[in-house]
Amino acid sequence: MNHNNQLQRRPSSVPLGDITQHQTNGLLPGKRTAPTSANNSATTTPTMTPLAFPAANTQRMFDVDPCCVSEYHDEIIKHLMRREVTMQRDGSYLESQRDVTERMRQILVDWLIDVNLKFKLHPETFFLAVDIVDRYLSKAQVPRAQLQLVGITAVLIAAKHEEVWPPEVKDCVYIAANTYTAAEVLVMERDIAGTLFFRFTVPTPYPIIVRLLDATGAPESVRHAAMFFMESAAHEIRLVPCLPSRIACASLLLARLLIATNSISRVAEEEILLEDQWDSDVEVLSHGVTLEEIEPIARQLLQSAQALTNPSSRLQAVRRKYLSQRYGGIAGMNFPVLSSDFTLTE
Repeated sequence: MNHNNQLQRRPSSVPLGDITQHQTNGLLPGKRTAPTSANNSATTTPTMTPLAFPAANTQRMFDVDPCCVSEYHDEIIKHLMRREVTMQRDGSYLESQRDVTERMRQILVDWLIDVNLKFKLHPETFFLAVDIVDRYLSKAQVPRAQLQLVGITAVLIAAKHEEVWPPEVKDCVYIAANTYTAAEVLVMERDIAGTLFFRFTVPTPYPIIVRLLDATGAPESVRHAAMFFMESAAHEIRLVPCLPSRIACASLLLARLLIATNSISRVAEEEILLEDQWDSDVEVLSHGVTLEEIEPIARQLLQSAQALTNPSSRLQAVRRKYLSQRYGGIAGMNFPVLSSDFTLTE
């Protein structure tokens, strides 16, 4: 199939605008003046009917899909968990960056969510792109005017690795509102690939969460919620050093809690027990990840997700995406409240 024909069948992309035009009080000035984004439509909060969450079980719901190779589920999870220990990320790399701040990174990640949607890329491409950005920034000094170039080039590399039809360089230039040239993207691509020694087959939270969701028979509402929390986690620099499997497990825990809290089938006085949301079955499927182990991650992740769904937040990509009915209206649900001893309160 001709690649150009494939691109022509896609809906016309709308340039998201230079990331430096984001309302950041001038923290991330642009290299050149970019056109204003045409994507300014307002988002309406949908009316939601939360679904009841079934009891956890160990039935392999993905046995019907041969592409999931469920017979190798345990081996795949074990391999990913072995690899992630040897490739733990540096969460303090921004301290050595002279011109890039935590806020700038958050803006970039937020923009990459919109880019992923505009290009109609797989979720795995987004998580790999964020991982590439973090690893590159931990090894190379990047001027703030070049940060968006690093981001869009990371998307290009990740898409080449994950997609059947990755975007072309000209698409990347267009989506960044012509802030950079095609030649600059290609130079950055070579620099990133060389700096990272072409190591792009790396563990991210995505393949782990997909298998955990399938293995636990999670309904669609929990799947959307888990992805919502994982994309929220990508914004948080404090979660960068956490192992991808722990990010995935914390996201699954919070997703189950969120749906249980908003379930229309439960009695108002009914107590939600954390042990029911992370029982022995789920612990076995996650290869021994315990509730106590993911507690601090879940707390930080819940706090980050709540901040990102605040209407007054300047980072609106996650909220806009997960307010839509396509993704279950997750961002409009009532968040669970965790007390100091990590029990659920009303």
